[in-house]
Amino acid sequence: MTLGSYLLLAFSSLFVIVDPIATVPAFLAMTPHDTPAERIRMARLASIIMGMVLVAFAVLGQHLFRFLGITLPAF
Repeated sequence: MTLGSYLLLAFSSLFVIVDPIATVPAFLAMTPHDTPAERIRMARLASIIMGMVLVAFAVLGQHLFRFLGITLPAF
């Protein structure tokens, strides 16, 4: 697998997992009275937290599966 095809696969997988298109209406519905600056701040904070959660599961996911006794084929 070349680097380009791997990056395309990784980006498309993350795009499906995060699903930014489906989260926009929910985000707008939760922040109807906020100013644009508050919305930007909240979106940045949510993106940072989402990134931290993804990195944490990427680093600790296999250990968590092993602790719970779940194999990758079973998952």
